[in-house]
Parts: sequence; C-alpha cells; structure tokens
Amino acid sequence: MWINRQTYEHLVFDGVKRNEEARVLDAQNRVLQVNLDWLRVRVNQLEHERAQLLFNYTGVKVAVPEIQRAPETPVHPLNELPSFADVGEAEAARLGIEWDAEGHVIYKDK
Repeated sequence: MWINRQTYEHLVFDGVKRNEEARVLDAQNRVLQVNLDWLRVRVNQLEHERAQLLFNYTGVKVAVPEIQRAPETPVHPLNELPSFADVGEAEAARLGIEWDAEGHVIYKDK
C-alpha cells in the first residue's frame, strides 16, 4: 500500500509533536509531584504543631491526621478486562446458562 509523501510527513510531524508534548507534560507532572510532597510535609508539620499547642494549653490530646501520597500500584491494563475463560458445565448449570440447538447462549432466570 502506498501513501502520499505529504501525508507521510504530516504523520511523522504529528508523532514528533505528540512525543514532545508528552515529554513536557511528564516534566510538569514531576514538578507538580515535588510541590505536592512539600505541601504534604508542611501540612503534616502544622497539624502536629496544632495538636501540641492544644495539648500545652488545654491538656487535651487530639488525634493528628497525616496526609500521605497514595501508593503507586502498577496495574497492567489487561488485568482490568473481564475474564473470558470457560466456567465449566457445572458452574454454568449453577448460574443458569445453557445453549440452544443453534449454539446461542441462553440465560435463565433464577
């Protein structure tokens, strides 16, 4: 299959442009994460100071909330898809799933 040279160059230019935008956004995201980490530390420090001041002046101990970064769990996109594995005859009968004579799936109400 052949494509026009102009179309090819346009596709290459778009790819380079998208890669550069992704690089810039990645750098901005890193800066944002550093700023949020600093903000978390400061808010946690202020919460501890507030709790200590309340204890010093009133003698009341206050629970101190702590803000933390959510753990980054790598999730593969294919793990979020439903499973299409065969459930077996016994499980299908229990779920009320059968086949008709033409091979169509029939879901029976329980």
